[in-house]
Amino acid sequence: MHAHDGFSAYTIGQGAKVPGQAAKWFVVGKRDQDAAVLVAPGTHHPALFADHTYRQPLAGCTVTIVHDLDATGLHPARHNHQQLSTDTYLKVDFDVPQRGLAPGQSVVLYRQDGLCFGGGAIYCAGPSYWEMRKPLPSPLHDWHV
Repeated sequence: MHAHDGFSAYTIGQGAKVPGQAAKWFVVGKRDQDAAVLVAPGTHHPALFADHTYRQPLAGCTVTIVHDLDATGLHPARHNHQQLSTDTYLKVDFDVPQRGLAPGQSVVLYRQDGLCFGGGAIYCAGPSYWEMRKPLPSPLHDWHV
């Protein structure tokens, strides 16, 4: 355990300096209860990746448009063991694992012809591959590959 520069100064997915460690570490989570910043070694650690995220319904979108996207649509969800309202949150599933999903980041949905359906801030990411004990696909498609 090490002291940090302040809970709000860290973003999920960013590099974290861990004294005495040769490998690069990354922020994989934050815990509000005790202001803990959770880190893991390596840019491809399974704790950095998730298959879906939850967010408030897209600004300017209707349920009809969401169904046209062939998305899951409005979905009951649990976050920290609390039931999320089924008419308030949208589950967005990804075809490939996404790295560093964090509350406050934006999710924007586009049609293949470039029409923007809308977007908004992430409320919470789905469970990480580490939490699900699920192996990452190989090869892993990442922004850095």
